[in-house]
Formats: sequence, structure tokens, C-alpha cells
Amino acid sequence: MKLTRLEEVTLHKLEKVTLPDGERAEQLDEGVTYQALIQYLDDDVAVATYGADVDKVHRVATIRNELEDFLLPKVANKAGNISDYIITYNGNNYNILRVTPRYIDMTWR
Repeated sequence: MKLTRLEEVTLHKLEKVTLPDGERAEQLDEGVTYQALIQYLDDDVAVATYGADVDKVHRVATIRNELEDFLLPKVANKAGNISDYIITYNGNNYNILRVTPRYIDMTWR
């Protein structure tokens, strides 16, 4: 990982709220910011895995794998699932697709 290419990503927890008119909406918390290396996927394995959506998928690796260590237990957990979290990068929101001990795959939301 090259430290000169680190960028900021922010992990937010989604909260479902009910508006006064009864409609359900999503609300983001303040979030926690991490320094991460962003990789754009374009190899044959990624194309075979994600197909046409490969252009929307990015791979994130944080320093000392802090974010990965936080999210890994939430992969199989029903309460506090990774679907309750999003990552903000460059002003865009991303859903978390996959978490491994070394990286996170996220897709544009």
C-alpha cells in the first residue's frame, strides 16, 4: 500500500426513520473517517465476479485494516449487518458488497 495515494473514506451507519407523514426514510450518522487506498477493479476475475457492474465497484484497503476488522464480524451477524452501513467516498455513497480481512468491495449506490 502506497501511503502517498491514501484518500479519505467515511463509514456511516444507516438509520431508518419515520417522517411526520408516515413515509420511511434513511438517515446517516456522522460517520467515522478512515485513510484508505482505493483500487478500481478491471481485471478478468473482477469482471467474471461482478459482470456489467464492474465499473461501479471499487476495492478499499485501510491502514492496518481498521475498517475491515470492524466490518468483518458484521458479515454474518443478523443484528448490525453490513447492509446497515454505507461508505462515502468523493461525495458518493457506496453499498458494501464484500468484506475480507484484507479489503472491502463496495459498489456505487
